[in-house]
Amino acid sequence: MNTIVSTSSRMIRFAKSFRPLQVRSVHSVTAGKSGFEVSDEAGKEKKVGAQQLRLKMLASTLSFEDVVGKVPGSSGVGVVEEVGSKVSDIKAGDRVAVVHSGTWTRSAVVDASAASQVPADLAAEDIASVIYEASRALDITSGLSSTDVLVHNYANGPSGLPLIQAAKQKGAKVISVLTNAVDYASIAKKLKAAGSDVVVDEGFVDSETFKSVLSETPATMLVLSKAGASTEAINTLSSASAKGCKTIDLETARSELNPEVVSLLKDGKIFQEKSVVSFDEFVSALPVVESMSVNGSLVLKM
Repeated sequence: MNTIVSTSSRMIRFAKSFRPLQVRSVHSVTAGKSGFEVSDEAGKEKKVGAQQLRLKMLASTLSFEDVVGKVPGSSGVGVVEEVGSKVSDIKAGDRVAVVHSGTWTRSAVVDASAASQVPADLAAEDIASVIYEASRALDITSGLSSTDVLVHNYANGPSGLPLIQAAKQKGAKVISVLTNAVDYASIAKKLKAAGSDVVVDEGFVDSETFKSVLSETPATMLVLSKAGASTEAINTLSSASAKGCKTIDLETARSELNPEVVSLLKDGKIFQEKSVVSFDEFVSALPVVESMSVNGSLVLKM
C-alpha cells in the first residue's frame, strides 16, 4: 500500500488518501509528483546492473536539504547483498557507506562507484550521521591555513561540527552562526568544545557587537546554508567578508566519500551530534527536519 506525504517549506500536509495507522512498517520512500510516497510493500525487485550493488540498508540520513529538494535520501550505510558482474573490489557481506539518491529504503540498488567500504565495528548510525558531511567538510576546507577565518551559518545543522573540526585541523579560526537553534546553550557549548572560536545565534548577527567582530576578523571563507536563514543575516555575513573571500553555497556543494573520514571517526577526531529515529517513524520525523529544529544529524535506523 502506498500513501502520499506532501511537504511545504515549514509544515507537513497529509493527502486525503493518507492513512498513517495502516502503514505498519515502512519499506521505502520515493519521490512522487505530489510529495514523498511511503510504501509498506517491497514491490518488484530492481535488477542489479553490471557495475551496481544491492544493499540491505542499515541507516540513512534524513536532512533538511533532502526534504526541501524532495530527494528520498542521499546517503547511508548498508550491507552488500548482491554484486554486479563487473564489480571486483566489493563483495557480498561487505558493509559500505554510499552517497546515492534513494537511500530511504530497506533494499537499495546503487552504483558501485558511489560506495566505499566501512568497518563493521563502528555503528552504522554513527557512520551515516557524519561520513558524507565530513567528506564534504574536508573538501571545502582543504585549502585553508592558520591565517584563514571560516564563517558558517546553520552551524547547529549536520554540516556544523564537521566544518569546525575540519577547519581547526588546518589551524583556521571559526565563527559559527546558529539558525533556529533548539537549546542554544547546549549546542553552543558543544561547538566551542569542538573548536569554534565564536558562536552566536542568527538573531545576533545584525548587532553592532557582532559586526565589530567581523570587522576585526573578516571571513576569508564563507559557507552559507541559505535555506531557512534570514535574508538580513545572509547579507550581513556576505558584506562583512574580506576582499577575495571564497563563498560556498552549502546546498549546491557536493562531494564524494573520503575514506580518510573513517580513520578520523575511529580516532575521535571527527564526531557528530545526532538523533536516531526508527525508519517506521519516518513520517513523524519530517516536521522536525523541515523546521530545522534538529541539532546535528537525524539518522533513520532501518
